[in-house]
Formats: sequence, structure tokens, C-alpha cells
Amino acid sequence: MQKYVTDKRAKQYLTLTIFMMIIIFIHSAMPADLSSSESKWIVSIIRKFINLDPDRITFLVRKTAHFLEYLLLGIFTAQVFRYTEQIGVIRRLGPVGKLTFRGACHAVICGILYAVSDEIHQHFVPGRSCEIRDMCIDAAGVLCGCLVICFFCRFMPHHGKMNSRQ
Repeated sequence: MQKYVTDKRAKQYLTLTIFMMIIIFIHSAMPADLSSSESKWIVSIIRKFINLDPDRITFLVRKTAHFLEYLLLGIFTAQVFRYTEQIGVIRRLGPVGKLTFRGACHAVICGILYAVSDEIHQHFVPGRSCEIRDMCIDAAGVLCGCLVICFFCRFMPHHGKMNSRQ
């Protein structure tokens, strides 16, 4: 029998990955007016400290939110590939607990595919649009999330190591 998600941590990170995808989907399903009102309170706080055009601040807040959502998705997805022996037909080529280059690439590809599907989904939401720029911001977030995990695996090798009791 093949093992798909074997480690407890892999299951936890898979749950977080799915949860993050649901959050992203919910935000993408919001009509434009509701989505704009969600970021207005953040813009009002920032305007107290920085005297910029409200439209410019709104743009920066919304794009930063895109980046941060996908940064978390990249971190969680990379962790799934770090702690999983096999996902479907994808079999790891290194020890469990170490993110391999192949695993990182799979995590980035999964994140980018989700970003593309998210933008296509937004195309069908009233007042929203499908933008290549947002896909690039999302892809950068996923890539940075994976790089964070690669950094931890490379420079903090004992971070997250499994105990013999687990």
C-alpha cells in the first residue's frame, strides 16, 4: 500500500494549505465594492501616519495583501512537500524533513497554478477582473514563501526536526 501523507506535520500543513486556499477563494469571491470596503479601514489607519493619495495607499494595501496571502500559501505548501513521502504520483527524492529542490519546485508550481485559477475565478465576480500583474505578485509571494522554508532548511537544519518519540 502506498503512503501519501505519512507524517503528522504533513497533515497539519496540508490542513493549513487548504485553509489558506479557502481564505483566498473567499476574498476573491467578494464583489468589488465589498472587497474595497474591507481594505478602507487599513487605508484610513495608514493615512494618519503617511500623507499619500488614498488611491495610491489602497493600491499598495491590496497588492501587499495579495503578496502576503500567497507568501503564507507558499510556506504551507513547501512544508507539505517537506514532510510528505509521496503525494499522488510525486515521490520525494530526499529524507523527510528536508525540502528538496524538486519539492520546492512542486510547491511553487502548485502555488502559481492556484494563483492563475484564482485570477480566472475573479474574472467572473462582479466588479473584479483577471490581471496578469496580480498573478505575478501572487507568484512572487509563493516563491518567497518557499524560499523562507529553504532558508530554514539550509541554515537552521535542526529547526522542525522530528523527535524519536513522534
